[in-house]
Amino acid sequence: MEVSLRYQQTPIFRLMFRVGLLMLICLWVVHASIAQETNEEIPTNNTVRKKFKRKRHAPKVKKTSHIYTKSTKGTMYGNPCAIDVTTRMGFVYVPLSQGHGKTPLGYFINNFLVKSKLVFTRTPLWKYTLNKRLQDCRLSSGDGIG
Repeated sequence: MEVSLRYQQTPIFRLMFRVGLLMLICLWVVHASIAQETNEEIPTNNTVRKKFKRKRHAPKVKKTSHIYTKSTKGTMYGNPCAIDVTTRMGFVYVPLSQGHGKTPLGYFINNFLVKSKLVFTRTPLWKYTLNKRLQDCRLSSGDGIG
């Protein structure tokens, strides 16, 4: 037993062990990539393979999130310019009504998640940017006058 412990503690044994472990990992990665390539090219007997357009060729569908509000004050709800601005940012203001079916906690969680998403997808200053663009919409459509 003492002989094997001494043998395992030598620097050459440690180096050989690490190199062998690294080679095993490399072989496993190469094998996995080769297996994926050959799997896609083997046609099945029952079906004829068709070349489908990939997802990257399809037009991107932008999913807009909803921010629920109790009052439409400050959101310029109904103004086409404002709706376009918020849609380009990735959300739409939705006024609360009686038939939505969510609880107040559900509205709060939804609004929190949408606003958190906007912080990461836009900037932490997304609200400032939105207000600036809404101000431009207000001036161009005449909503800010009077």
